[in-house]
Amino acid sequence: MEIINIKNNKKYLEEYCKLCYLEWGNSKEIEINNYVEDKINQVLTGDKIISILGLVDKDILLGFVSLFKYDGDERRDLTPWYATMYVKEEYRGMEYSKILNDSLINEAFKLGYKKVYLKTNLVNYYEKFGAVYLEDLDCGEKLYYIDCNNIKCPSCSNKLVEIVYGLPSSELMEQLKQKKVCLGGCIITSQKQQAKYYCYRCEKSFYSDLTEVVK
Repeated sequence: MEIINIKNNKKYLEEYCKLCYLEWGNSKEIEINNYVEDKINQVLTGDKIISILGLVDKDILLGFVSLFKYDGDERRDLTPWYATMYVKEEYRGMEYSKILNDSLINEAFKLGYKKVYLKTNLVNYYEKFGAVYLEDLDCGEKLYYIDCNNIKCPSCSNKLVEIVYGLPSSELMEQLKQKKVCLGGCIITSQKQQAKYYCYRCEKSFYSDLTEVVK
């Protein structure tokens, strides 16, 4: 099972567009083939979509989630937007939405965003992913944000902690006991050469762009 960016992946992009039509198509009078053709063109040439992350297992697309620059006409001052969270019906109840959510937050973090925004009329759903309510929108949906600094391990989805270098203080040692940080040693080099984050569950280290440190 893996997460892939299907924005430029022809193998899964058409299926993504068909599922968007079936789930969110505003006008069912539009022929699905015309909708898919227009949607693919928007994805490839438009400026709205930043990333489309797909969860794939044995070449089967299980679900997806998207990162948009904007989502609708309201609050164009906010970016980016968490959108099109979808898991196929036969794969629901298996916590795949959590995998997609964590992957999207990590993707936004790697791109330099501190928060992602989302709108929904679902009650008590995105809160389990850390969504914080902001306001009611004129469209009738509620506006939330999710903090991107709460990044998760790309391998196991456990929360990552920062690796701290240099001589540790007594306060830092206390944080170490609580597994809130990880000590990286006293030698400090450039950020590109040193690991930035650590996962206590799978005992893996990652660079600032969340690529795994190969030992």
